[in-house]
Amino acid sequence: MRRQHSRYDLRHPTWVRVLLLGSDKELSLFRVHILEAVGMQVTYPETKHAAVNAILMGGFDVILISYTLSNQSAEELLELAHQNCPKCPVIAISETGWEDNRLKPDITITADQGPKGMLDAIAQAQRRGLRRVK
Repeated sequence: MRRQHSRYDLRHPTWVRVLLLGSDKELSLFRVHILEAVGMQVTYPETKHAAVNAILMGGFDVILISYTLSNQSAEELLELAHQNCPKCPVIAISETGWEDNRLKPDITITADQGPKGMLDAIAQAQRRGLRRVK
């Protein structure tokens, strides 16, 4: 029987290492499950201290940041991420679709777009070869 692959079957993707930043554990673990199901390697630090350590260790290709983080935490973590992974595109998951200019995401999606919106945003960044400019 021939296995059919979805367009999110990323066994040989350009990007597979995702840093997921969010404070709602249940929602973040759901997102981790979705991303891992299509072959991505996901790091989800559960505390701000763990997030700082993960960012300093590096090795990420894309950063997903959730609206569940406070603005201050989001700004601090992204500033550190830009210093340690300057070419990583940032995808912001917004509750309302309003783009926070302080975060300067490369792509913004709304939470109600669900897993499909998240996967589409990563695929869009991959297709466009999106890389942050210093």
